[in-house]
Amino acid sequence: MKLQKSRISILMITALILAFAPVMAACSSGGAGGAGNSASSADAEETGTADAEETGTTETTAPATVLIGTSGSPAPYNWVNEDGSLDGYEPAVLAEIGKLLPQYTFSHEITDFGSIFTGIDTGRYLMGSNNLSRTPEREERYYFADENHIYNSLVIAFKKGREDIKTVEDISGKSTVTGSDGVAFQLFLESYNDAHKDAPINITYSDQDWLVTFRNIDNGTQDFGVWERAVLQSYEDEFGIDLDFIALDSEDTYGLLNLESYFAFPKTDEGLKLRDDVSAAVKTLKDNGKLIEISEEYFGFNMFE
Repeated sequence: MKLQKSRISILMITALILAFAPVMAACSSGGAGGAGNSASSADAEETGTADAEETGTTETTAPATVLIGTSGSPAPYNWVNEDGSLDGYEPAVLAEIGKLLPQYTFSHEITDFGSIFTGIDTGRYLMGSNNLSRTPEREERYYFADENHIYNSLVIAFKKGREDIKTVEDISGKSTVTGSDGVAFQLFLESYNDAHKDAPINITYSDQDWLVTFRNIDNGTQDFGVWERAVLQSYEDEFGIDLDFIALDSEDTYGLLNLESYFAFPKTDEGLKLRDDVSAAVKTLKDNGKLIEISEEYFGFNMFE
C-alpha cells in the first residue's frame, strides 16, 4: 500500500513539472541587455520584501561589535560603579558616539593600563580609551583619532603654604611619585628630566593609590604631584584633599607632553575604518557643543576653554 502511494506521488510531481516547464522557460528568457532578468529580480525583491513584512523577518545587518580596552580609572574620566558598570566622561562620550554610529556596538573591558595596548596588538581590542596621549613611539604602532576628545588641564599640586613652587621650573630637584605604566604624568616627568639633566626631578616609581600620594604631599613627605585638574578636583570633592596648585599651559609642556588625548586603534584596515568613523563622530560632538556639555557635567568646567 505504501509503495502504491509513492508511485502515484511521483507521477503527480512529474506531471506538475512538465506543465510548468514552458512558464519557467518564458520567465527565464530575457530581452537585450538582460532586461528580462532585471525585471524578474525586481519582482523577486518585491515579493521577498512583501513576504518578509508579512512574516516579520526583514533582513538587517547586525552592528559590528567593538570591544574597548580601558583601566576604568581615574575618575572623573572613568570609574567603575558598585554594580560593576563603567561610568565617567569617556564612557559618556562613547555613548554619544554610539548614537551617531549605529553600525557599531561599543562595549568595554576593564584591564590594566598597560594591557590596553597589548590587547590592541593581539587583536582583542579594536579600540583603546583611557585619556591616551599621542607620542611618536605610540603613533608608529597604532592609529589615533584625528580629533581629540579631551584637552587636559595639567596642574602641579603641592602642600598649602609652600612658597618655593611658583613655576614649572621650580620642580627641578624636588621629589615626586608616579606609576610605571605609561600614564601621562609619568611621560611628563620623564620628558622633563630629559630636558633638565642638570637638575632632574627625584622620581619614585610606585603603584601606590593616588589617595596615598595626595596625603603624602599634604604631610610633606613628597614635594609635589602632577595631575589633570579634573583628577585633583575629584579627589578634593570626594576625600577633602586641600592642596595648592599651579596650572600648566601648552607653553609649559611644549615638547614634553601633548595635552590632548585621543582614542587609539590597531593599524589594520578594520582599525583605520573605525578610526575614520569615530573621528567624524567626535568632530560632530565638538561642533554641536555636546563635548562641552559632557565635560561640564563630569568635570564642572569646560575643558576646551
